Amino acid sequence: MTSCDDSTCTTQTDPNLRIRFQTQKIDLKTNRLITTDSTIWIHSIKGINAKIETISPIRRQYLNDIRVPLSQQSDATAFVLQWSSDTTRTTPIYTDTIQVSYQRQVYFVSEGCGFNYKFNTIAVKNQTFTSSRRAQAVQVINPVADEFLQTNIRIIF
Repeated sequence: MTSCDDSTCTTQTDPNLRIRFQTQKIDLKTNRLITTDSTIWIHSIKGINAKIETISPIRRQYLNDIRVPLSQQSDATAFVLQWSSDTTRTTPIYTDTIQVSYQRQVYFVSEGCGFNYKFNTIAVKNQTFTSSRRAQAVQVINPVADEFLQTNIRIIF
């Protein structure tokens, strides 16, 4: 039996949970709800369970979405997101927590890539927003995290 050979794996196979930040407002002319992407200054993202440490590629930058790994050893993962609305030192850094649950499904990718996980039935189990700019809603818009990296959760500010 051989191990996974990255040189023969041509498929993107790393599933991540994708969280998008958005704002909503009513267009007074059309009386319709408009949802637009919102960018926040990310200071750090940390996973609470032992398998996920600080997610270093996503640090200290403006982002309108983040992609974070889910634990392959448990059916829930919690994230602590430290953020602010801009890069100045006068803006407070907020610490918010989101806990998601899911069902892990192992699947065969290919001989070169081996096996991987798909995460189904994603649900937000708990959220704690300590920011003064509190989230209006946390919505699951796609309950499957897989190699296609589509947005799974949106946070409406």
